[in-house]
Amino acid sequence: MSSPLQESSAAASALRLPGWAQGMVLVGLVAMSAVSTDLYLAGLPAMVEDLGATHSQVQLTLSLFMLGFALGQLINGPLSDSWGRIPVLKLGLVIFFLASLLCIWAPTIEVLWLGRILQGIGASVGPVLGRAIVSDVYPRQDAARILAYLSSAMALVPALAPILGSLLLIWFSWRSHFVALSLFACLVLLGVSLLLWETRPQLAEGEKRKLSDLLRLMPRFLLHGQFMAYVACASTAFGAMFAYISSSSYLVMEVLGLDAGLFGYTFAFVVLGFILGAFLSARLVARLGLETTLGWGMAVLFLAAGLAAIFWWLDWVYVWTLMPAMLLVFAAGGLTLANSQAGAVTLFRETAGSASAVFGLFQISTAGLTGALAGYFYKQTLLPLAVILLSCAFLGAAAWWFQLAGKTKVVLDE
Repeated sequence: MSSPLQESSAAASALRLPGWAQGMVLVGLVAMSAVSTDLYLAGLPAMVEDLGATHSQVQLTLSLFMLGFALGQLINGPLSDSWGRIPVLKLGLVIFFLASLLCIWAPTIEVLWLGRILQGIGASVGPVLGRAIVSDVYPRQDAARILAYLSSAMALVPALAPILGSLLLIWFSWRSHFVALSLFACLVLLGVSLLLWETRPQLAEGEKRKLSDLLRLMPRFLLHGQFMAYVACASTAFGAMFAYISSSSYLVMEVLGLDAGLFGYTFAFVVLGFILGAFLSARLVARLGLETTLGWGMAVLFLAAGLAAIFWWLDWVYVWTLMPAMLLVFAAGGLTLANSQAGAVTLFRETAGSASAVFGLFQISTAGLTGALAGYFYKQTLLPLAVILLSCAFLGAAAWWFQLAGKTKVVLDE
């Protein structure tokens, strides 16, 4: 039996490709942002010494990647609605590969900054067009479930990436992280070329879609209350996760006193929360509905943020307190991200790429902001992270309460 993705394309149906193969490619696409950040986290302290840079300068490589990612999404989404999903995917993956080579060679922190911005631009095609492809093929409720399963499978990648990054750092140097990223780009590009097909909705005969026309649709997204509420829930949940990600190596190695080898395992434990949250989300959304499941995600984020604040106040910052609290932060992300993505993007099926781009722009920009704030205010204490987590929880919950609470059905805006 062919998968729903196969049934959407006559060409794919003729090839009889197995559904799991396309699923693996989609996981690779959706995971591009996580792999690009999590793989090299263990090497941040080593970069400080090797490049003669400060902690804040090295940590800026994370925020600059997010900046490039945000800018790339703003272009890639509308471009894919105009040109098609596959050509834009291939272009972005080639840019990512070339940028990875630049990072391998980088003799100074400034060159590394440039490489990371270009990496972000290239990587942005993955999550944006991965979401768009799913929304092209599946109805709204199914899209939420499929994205949740993809997220739980994708979370295995960043769970393993820090462990691999720690081993590469022990065996080689921080530059080997970017060698691994270049190889990852080649594998995903091969998968896209062989296993995916064009899913962009067909235009009516004689209809032409210009990039400028799609860009003029942006205010339509920004003024749509429910769309922006989904965006806020995802952005705050992801921003909370990234605040920990950006400061995790320093917190674990400097505050908790663990070495680089153990860092990867602590990160894998935290990411387990995302896997559990995403898996639970796929079950809950069928029973409770998309919006109610989102509400539970916001509640878990509030719990995690409150625990972090209490642990700082009581000076209980240990492995056995910090790691479970951060696991809950990632569990909230697992409950929130896929549902927010499905809810937002399926509101605008005809321009799903553009909607996905706006969604991703806010999500990644928020992550870049929280990551930069966590790095700037880091003083070997948990307080800055606790404040950021509480702020994200409050803003996300407010958006959910005023726009989504109590809703069980959203009429699609065709």
